[in-house]
Amino acid sequence: MRSITGIVVPFLLVLNLGMSNANASVGIGVSLTELESFFAGSYSRLYLPIHLEHLFIQPEFSFINEEDPVFLVESTVYNLGIGLFGRNNLAESYANYYGIRFGIIERELKDSFFVDTVVDTGHFYGIAYGIEYNFAKNISLGTQIGVSVNNIASLSKYTKTDAQIILRMYL
Repeated sequence: MRSITGIVVPFLLVLNLGMSNANASVGIGVSLTELESFFAGSYSRLYLPIHLEHLFIQPEFSFINEEDPVFLVESTVYNLGIGLFGRNNLAESYANYYGIRFGIIERELKDSFFVDTVVDTGHFYGIAYGIEYNFAKNISLGTQIGVSVNNIASLSKYTKTDAQIILRMYL
């Protein structure tokens, strides 16, 4: 969690930018399901979407904790990142967005048998495309797909796809 705390201040500055801009819409969002992890104990991402005319900024946070009682191992993974997207209104209630996502990953592995804790840090970066439908004045439902590269010290580098359904509520 040490490296995660180092990015909290810039994360809050981006949020403050959105809240201080009169033309901005700021909200909170949650991925209803991470489709690739659905069968492995689903988890959700939390979002703080900020709309600035044709720019869409989306800070994100996710956390997962898994315990294996057989091998006496507990694994905790934190992701903190941001998405920077171009945004186009397709119709009155529809918009699409496309751009980049990047951030940091921290993984903590506790081994109760050997009484050892290992902390690995890394980063992720990738591209994403999404569509958002505003079915009420301040509520939207959307989908986002993407590809990202994850680089964590002890796990090396791997590439993965993302597919999410996201519910957002704007203030």
